[in-house]
Amino acid sequence: MKILKLIYTKNSSLVKYSGNFDKHKIPLEPDYVSIDIDSTDLWVFRAIIGSKYKPRVISVEYNCLFPWGVDMTVIDDPTFQWNAKDHVYGASLSALDRVSVEFGYTLVDVELPCDAFSLGLI
Repeated sequence: MKILKLIYTKNSSLVKYSGNFDKHKIPLEPDYVSIDIDSTDLWVFRAIIGSKYKPRVISVEYNCLFPWGVDMTVIDDPTFQWNAKDHVYGASLSALDRVSVEFGYTLVDVELPCDAFSLGLI
């Protein structure tokens, strides 16, 4: 099984991740990718599944304080820093679901407290 866990980085751009994926010889269809960076999670998720990389399963931490039915996320700014006092980080589950559908993925599970799992086309 090929697993990739993304941790905090100072740049969430596709170029940064694609370069790292290429550098570490990540296969184009890894079995599982986990995104948990407490900031621009949605933008990294979107960049990965919109690129040549197509994980079979991908999990993304979401902000469970953002209401269902509302697409919310932080701006795609590599300088964004999470502030534990204001609870503004990541994206709403609705926003992650919308991006999943846009790229042919299906939201299939939510693990408490705040991880959403999407399955790619098989």
